[in-house]
Amino acid sequence: MLDGMAADWRTTYTMASDPPPAVSWLTYDASARRQFKMLLNSPAPSERALQRFLNQNPSFLPGAAGTTGLGGHHGPILDAVITQPPLPGIKQPLPDFVWIRKDTEKVVPILIEIEAPAKRWFRKDMLPRKELTQAIGQVDSWRAWFNSPANVLQFRTLYGIDSWAPNHAFIPEYVLIYGRRSEFEEDEDLRKVRASMERPALRWLTYDGLYPHPEAWSYVTVAIRRQKPIAVSFPPTFKIGPMNAPSLVRISNKEDAIHSMAGVSAARRNFLIHRTAYWDRWAKDGARGVVSTGDWE
Repeated sequence: MLDGMAADWRTTYTMASDPPPAVSWLTYDASARRQFKMLLNSPAPSERALQRFLNQNPSFLPGAAGTTGLGGHHGPILDAVITQPPLPGIKQPLPDFVWIRKDTEKVVPILIEIEAPAKRWFRKDMLPRKELTQAIGQVDSWRAWFNSPANVLQFRTLYGIDSWAPNHAFIPEYVLIYGRRSEFEEDEDLRKVRASMERPALRWLTYDGLYPHPEAWSYVTVAIRRQKPIAVSFPPTFKIGPMNAPSLVRISNKEDAIHSMAGVSAARRNFLIHRTAYWDRWAKDGARGVVSTGDWE
């Protein structure tokens, strides 16, 4: 009995000594904000270019932090945002991203639609432009899809929610990222029209409202292929350890995604490839023992 009790209090992993450092948050924050501003101010930045940037920098996405008023205060499933997440039975248009977060009572998928930054909200007569109403229609189609209990069950099954939060209520939220603040920030009438268009569980944001959330420093981007999560990108601030290894072990293609990491040294990429293999083995072993929340490498 005493031997068994002692085993419960042992540390079952070994941290690497003197690893090549990840990019610090302060360095990343300044660099990423500068890159994002340059992208937004470039001639006619496309939705595709913004999707690419946000894939590589998921901390910019609303819902990344539990303090934004979106989703639950616990971390997202897989410690990741899911890009182009499938909704069974819907081929197009898919959401651009989804976070799946929870708190003590509910699971909250946060479905995010992005549109090209140059798109304007209103015509000269202050009526919504066709592009805006189409984007809202896309969001409404997902809302209608989630109104079906059978679809919710398919979603919970596809994303493994019942193994993570089996008894939690399921409450989707929606975000539309559209246009620039400059269109209406000095026009009180347009601001009132915009406010009048708001609806429950749908949050409006312009691209000017996006910024990197420090809580998301180690969140990754994944895609779902053949009902399995595969790694798409890792931010340069990414670290690994016993806190996120149980999520990362469920994600394939990590080595390829780490090879493509931007803004880090070759030594750091090689280290992460080696250590993700180690942490995968540790997570699969299941003998967790004592875990320190400060153990990251």
